[in-house]
Amino acid sequence: MEEPKHLRGHLEVEVQEAFDLPNLDKNQGRPGNLSDPYVVVRVLGPKRTEKKLGRTHTIDDCLNPKWWYTLNAEIDSEVLEIRFDVKDEDTFRADKIGSCTVPVIAFINTGEYRGCLVLRNKKGESAGRLKICVRFCGNLNRQVVAASRPTCKIRGCVQRRRTCSIEDKNIIFHGKMIINIESAEDLPNLDSTFLNKENKTDPFVSAFLVDGDERWRKQGIFRDAALDCRDIDANFYYEGDDYWNAQIFRSICEDSLTFRTADPENIITKQGRKIDNSLHRAYIHQIQASEKFVYLENQYFIGSSHMWKDCRDTPVRNLVPLEIAKKIVDKIRKGEEFVAYIVFPMFPEGNPVDVVTQEILHWQYHTMEMMYGMIGNTIQEMGHDTTPQDYLLFFCLGLRVGPASVPQNLTPPTDEAAALSFKNRRSMIYVHSKLAIFDDNYIIVGSANINDRSLAGARDTEIAMGAYQPKVGPRVNNDIATFRKCLWSEHLGSLAPLELDPGSILCARKVRRIAEDSLMRYIDVQKPLPLAHLLSYPLSIDRRGVVTSRPDCEFFPDTKAMVLGTRSKVLPSFLTT
Repeated sequence: MEEPKHLRGHLEVEVQEAFDLPNLDKNQGRPGNLSDPYVVVRVLGPKRTEKKLGRTHTIDDCLNPKWWYTLNAEIDSEVLEIRFDVKDEDTFRADKIGSCTVPVIAFINTGEYRGCLVLRNKKGESAGRLKICVRFCGNLNRQVVAASRPTCKIRGCVQRRRTCSIEDKNIIFHGKMIINIESAEDLPNLDSTFLNKENKTDPFVSAFLVDGDERWRKQGIFRDAALDCRDIDANFYYEGDDYWNAQIFRSICEDSLTFRTADPENIITKQGRKIDNSLHRAYIHQIQASEKFVYLENQYFIGSSHMWKDCRDTPVRNLVPLEIAKKIVDKIRKGEEFVAYIVFPMFPEGNPVDVVTQEILHWQYHTMEMMYGMIGNTIQEMGHDTTPQDYLLFFCLGLRVGPASVPQNLTPPTDEAAALSFKNRRSMIYVHSKLAIFDDNYIIVGSANINDRSLAGARDTEIAMGAYQPKVGPRVNNDIATFRKCLWSEHLGSLAPLELDPGSILCARKVRRIAEDSLMRYIDVQKPLPLAHLLSYPLSIDRRGVVTSRPDCEFFPDTKAMVLGTRSKVLPSFLTT
């Protein structure tokens, strides 16, 4: 048996057509009744572990179906082969017609495999043929070649072709739209706070309008007339030194909208539903394209459960945490510096001792454990005199005030945890923002958390904007860098190291020192007040990347809630991921 190979990059699977399928419906008594085939695509890993990538639509009463279905997926795992299961869909069940597989060795070196494979049923007998194509693009091969990309279009509008591969590395080629916006006088732009007929050519507004129109067509009241925006003129060409490239990303499925075209590009299918998960792919692309640092603020940070040390059965498939860890590992091996700063709440919204909150904290702990473990192992392997926290830092926000800041006439709360918090004059500051800044050059801002509920596409509906300024020079001069420095000033006050390169270990160590000192002052009410709101997340990480609870903070201050959380024996993990 072939050894599994580690695939990290973009996988495109095209299910084209099938020939000579057997008729499994011939005994149902209806004249002309034929098999109703569809195809399920799965990735098989070590020990025959399986991960479903998607499925085609069903074609009724057809023994030579033509799907021409393309599935796109970001992948970062050990893979043995890709399996195609052709099934016959009936009212109450789906019978298996046959299967075929493509071993990873067939395309990992060449990047592509095409073939018409024989399908085998459960008895090993021939059950027709399936024509497929598999393409794989590893991260090392994803560099943009100057002037090699075909002209991009936005609903028929030809956009200018980029000729500089260095600028293009920051663009997410979503396949649906690439939007350029200039903040110029008398032109519709990102600063516009109104939408009227004069703003119809603003591409950013048009992108929002597409999303709103598609959702209205699915969820709106039928008798109400929606604005028909299909013919809106999106032709634009702005020129200026401070214009923005902006793009809309979504996590949404056809349960919540009606796609404008019957077969939209770059849309995956799961359980028969079309899904737009471009928001997840946007995060992955920008992490892979970043060179110096990543700064994230989010309400949750859970993902990549297939790489956890424990609880791998938990269905958290998004790759954001793993890609950050892999980026750091790659930089360490190259002898380069890279830092990830991640800010989330001390504990999720609600009572921290509740079973739901504790399970979310437990998944968050396993995510951090996985990332620090990978980084720690690489540092040990390379023999570097650094620690995992020189590259990866987790923070939360908190506030402790002096007696003069509390009005004397306040009545202490009756709840035990609230009463303790009142007595000690401290409280966490909740983080509800969802943003990511990459190298001070690119920003994603939206509604999506870093968990599968927000990023899978088939669960919560989310939207985000990605933007950058292609004509602004060094990152220290652009608006994104200014915004990031404003956030650091808010969190760190006058101690914020705004003059340092955030991608350097020197900067990471200084931020960590400030955050660690603030955490100690937050925990111990006998110490002077904290000098910053930014606190190190209360966990202990050793040089090997082993994550444990802190001796001085096994439970969150003023609560009985464990920092590491606990797994529920009752709740289905689907509810907390």
